[in-house]
Amino acid sequence: MKLPIRNIILILFLFTFSYVRSQESISSLVNEQYLQKLVDTAKKYYPKNKTFDHKINFANEALKKAHLSWYDVITFSLAYSPTNTTNATAVTLTGFQAGIFVNLGSLLVKPNNIRQAKEDLAIAELNKKEYALNLEAEVKSRYYKYLQQTVLLKLQNQRAFDWEVYVKQVKYKFEKGEETLESYSKALVSLSEQKQYQTEAEGALLIAKSYLEEIIGKKLEEVH
Repeated sequence: MKLPIRNIILILFLFTFSYVRSQESISSLVNEQYLQKLVDTAKKYYPKNKTFDHKINFANEALKKAHLSWYDVITFSLAYSPTNTTNATAVTLTGFQAGIFVNLGSLLVKPNNIRQAKEDLAIAELNKKEYALNLEAEVKSRYYKYLQQTVLLKLQNQRAFDWEVYVKQVKYKFEKGEETLESYSKALVSLSEQKQYQTEAEGALLIAKSYLEEIIGKKLEEVH
């Protein structure tokens, strides 16, 4: 008894789905140790992440300068007069005269400048921590997408293989006169569609791989 082609398609689909499902799932493919290496690699090589290190260094230097600026509050002066002059209104002493002057305006401003520099440093450090969390989440998201496309490609490869086997069977029966030209033509069209889906799945996997490599700053093959 010959089965209608739609029934054969359904059987092939159910067999392929059952096969892939029994083999693996995305969660079973997740390698936590490897994923952590990807996150660490991204934190080390992703260019935008490095900008936060520079901002922290800049804020540290600004804080150091703010602390050193305390010396600007006090001014020391030294004068030397070689002669001794006396008149009715003033007496000019000979020798060295030293003086220390305190800039009260600067004295009031300096503590605020130091506090501001500390706040800028704290903000820079918090921004880096926040971005590190966002970067980690993005790496994981792209890694899971890459695994998803890997599974989908395996599924599509299996579907295409099943259709190749089926088309060979239909062709054999058609040549023996046991199958109609319409059924054979439909099988060829379906195989062509599966091949197209296979190509699209391959492209999607390559794109997912490139997105993941873009954010970690290295090829996946270089991460061990």
